[in-house]
Amino acid sequence: IRPPGSPQHIHGIYDLRGSIITLVNLKMYNTQSESTELGKKVIVLKNEDQHVGLIVDSVESIFSVFAEDKFPC
Repeated sequence: IRPPGSPQHIHGIYDLRGSIITLVNLKMYNTQSESTELGKKVIVLKNEDQHVGLIVDSVESIFSVFAEDKFPC
């Protein structure tokens, strides 16, 4: 479902196991992309209790980054 009045890059929202995920279409920002077709997969990013889904064409690998593994740059 696309929320009324949402920005162009917001493709919609999705209920995944009780968590609301905002689906973001990053192709809206890629001026070099000639394809307007949406990707077929969604990568879900989780930060505490917030979730964001990025619509992508393909996925090479999946991994998790935990707070204890982070260090300042």
